[in-house]
Amino acid sequence: MVKFLKSGKVVLILSGRFAGRKAVIVKNFDEGTGAKPYPHAVIAGIERYPLKITKGMGQKRIAKRSRMTVGGVDMDLLCVVGYTKY
Repeated sequence: MVKFLKSGKVVLILSGRFAGRKAVIVKNFDEGTGAKPYPHAVIAGIERYPLKITKGMGQKRIAKRSRMTVGGVDMDLLCVVGYTKY
């Protein structure tokens, strides 16, 4: 169906909880799978803008302040932005 949505492309999420956020396609499923019989993609994006990190913070606090989101999204809800991973 949509062959231009490949892994590494930066996309904009058009609807849902993360509408308006940018994400990167990790893996795409053009034909769908058993659980999701429609074309979809696994994407990774920033949940919110990263907060300030200082030297004195521990690893747990740093991880909490720069949290990432990974999830599956229907390909109809993605819009390609002009950026790529290279």
